Amino acid sequence: MMTYDIVNVRSNPAQWMAWQQSVFSDWDLLNTLRKAEFRASLRLEPFVPPEGKTGDSDNTRYIVPRGDALDSYREHVSSVVAPKTIQANRNGMQWLGAGIDALDITGETVAIFGSGQEADHRKALGNIVPTEDWVRMQHCMLLVPDAEEYHYWSWRAAHRQPEALIRVKPDIGFQARLLKAEKAMFDRHKEHNQANMKPANVV
Repeated sequence: MMTYDIVNVRSNPAQWMAWQQSVFSDWDLLNTLRKAEFRASLRLEPFVPPEGKTGDSDNTRYIVPRGDALDSYREHVSSVVAPKTIQANRNGMQWLGAGIDALDITGETVAIFGSGQEADHRKALGNIVPTEDWVRMQHCMLLVPDAEEYHYWSWRAAHRQPEALIRVKPDIGFQARLLKAEKAMFDRHKEHNQANMKPANVV
């Protein structure tokens, strides 16, 4: 049984905004990670995903410029994949959402793409997922816990740049902390929005 629903809102800005406000998504997570209090609740200071435990990488092949990150990932894995917006459908988890950069047709492989910035790409070539991307991946795993593989794909559109695919494993302990912190933040946002929607008192 699928643990998520695909939400078709990408082509409609109004629907996208309404959906975004109804969930705590990976986009919200990346913004919230800038807050020291939230990072502290996740024990991210200091935090570096350990080399050699983050996953296995395929980073020996050099490439020439072609398409974009999605095109290059499709070619690398030789699979039918597409970006998807999803929302958890398990009881008590429907407030979780995510934008998956590439999801295969069977739901067995989930991929998140790196920023393409040089510093992040160098980490990926050393088999290390940048911290914020690693946290984002753990968030996405909460929505798709039954996938067989979780890929981090890093690619730079420059001549003869190496590419990196890292297979990332779930961190159950971290996910428990993440879920608790995200739920607290989501509830806080929800209370704030409801307070702002209350009509002004008539004198």
